Amino acid sequence: MTVTRMLYKYRTLSGPYGLQNAADIILNDRMRWQSPTAFNDPFDCAPRFDTSVSDAAFRSWMKDALKRAGKGTPRADRRSAIAKKTRSKTEAIKNLETSFIEKLGESSVTCFSLAENHPLMWAHYADSHSGVMFQFEEPTGDIDFCGLNVDYLDQRPLVDPTAFLAGSSEIKKAILTKSSDWAYEEEVRMVEYRRAPGPRSFKTTYLKSVTLGLKISAEDRQSIINVVGRRRASIPVLQSALDRTTYRITSRPVE
Repeated sequence: MTVTRMLYKYRTLSGPYGLQNAADIILNDRMRWQSPTAFNDPFDCAPRFDTSVSDAAFRSWMKDALKRAGKGTPRADRRSAIAKKTRSKTEAIKNLETSFIEKLGESSVTCFSLAENHPLMWAHYADSHSGVMFQFEEPTGDIDFCGLNVDYLDQRPLVDPTAFLAGSSEIKKAILTKSSDWAYEEEVRMVEYRRAPGPRSFKTTYLKSVTLGLKISAEDRQSIINVVGRRRASIPVLQSALDRTTYRITSRPVE
């Protein structure tokens, strides 16, 4: 049996592109992916590189890395490069860390939450409840629309540089770990390493609904309703509301 889960994207409608980006999601089945370097958390995607790896392990890794990068280069030249690199292991690892940050700038990501109608998500990512919340369905099996869960820890991740370039769990650890202060987000990320930021399409059936914020303006409310009315595959428009007895936010169909 195919298992699905619901993902939520909270969006502002403010600024020169707020409504335009929302309309792009609704009408064109397309959303913008951003560079991880644009995240609002300066610790995000900023792991520690372990400098305590043994010299032997580092030398072996460096030999393999230079062999892959220097195909066609004479062996003597590769040996000379290895000797120069391994004379200062700490410096080489620091250079690798710098290279990782540069490659992040060439990469793209889009973020979702597993938390529906979360008050802090509305406040932080939907312009203090004046934006919208999109609901998406993530079916199992579609590698182009598959999110990775973010882990939340009290310590910054420590990655092994000798395993980092292998595309192993070390890269996932580096880009999918955040401070436990952010755990309320229940974040899910879709990541394309070394693919430039920009618009990405998704299947029409994946967008399930759009919820209007508690403080959405009358103008923005009508704009979203009008845009949804032009969508080729209809989706419900919901209005968020305060629960009468708890601090929960609920949703009801727009009348």
